[in-house]
Amino acid sequence: MKKTLASLGVMALCLASFAGGKAASAFPLQDGIYRVGSKYIQIAQQNERICFRGFSMRGATIASVEPDPERPDFYIINGLDNTVLTQQDIDTLLIGPINRLLKYPADYEFSRSLGEDLQECLDSTEPFYKQISGGRGGR
Repeated sequence: MKKTLASLGVMALCLASFAGGKAASAFPLQDGIYRVGSKYIQIAQQNERICFRGFSMRGATIASVEPDPERPDFYIINGLDNTVLTQQDIDTLLIGPINRLLKYPADYEFSRSLGEDLQECLDSTEPFYKQISGGRGGR
């Protein structure tokens, strides 16, 4: 009887750990602006379509985003090899190679307006990738 109760206790502990681990999984990508220094990332969604805009003074990259087929809770950015996205929590986006993810905290003060290029990505049904140079010759 003691063995059976101990076994049930271990099973209950394992189930609680499993449920707790599931609850600790990543959040879906959240629309918004995330910033580290002068580097910004904007995530926008329209229906099932997700688009990414990474921008700084040096330029911008706009691309469609898809769930990573190999890793649950991760997303891949079209045109950016070895770069993944995941939402650590509602206020933190992680980006980079899977073994060196950088934290980008949400920036609630920056304008969230969608630019022409980001809207073009959202309206497209095909994989989307566009790079814009910054500086004097850029837009």
